[in-house]
Amino acid sequence: MGNVSKEGEVSFNNGKKPIRLIKQLIGFVTDNDDIILDFFSGSATTAHATLQLNSEDGGNRKFIMVQLPAQYRCKAD
Repeated sequence: MGNVSKEGEVSFNNGKKPIRLIKQLIGFVTDNDDIILDFFSGSATTAHATLQLNSEDGGNRKFIMVQLPAQYRCKAD
């Protein structure tokens, strides 16, 4: 797996989750027809990893990605 703290020159601490790591984890814990749920989708790395894994192993995994918008306080004028 190499250095999982970086992927695409983006620090894992401040960037996206490593696709290779997520793909490997999905492969370990799912069956080919499972549904994967990610409540902190962000840039949809989990979806990307799922599609790649399906392509590689002929799986039919589906995914549900959820990303709530950031809450900002509005300042009255």
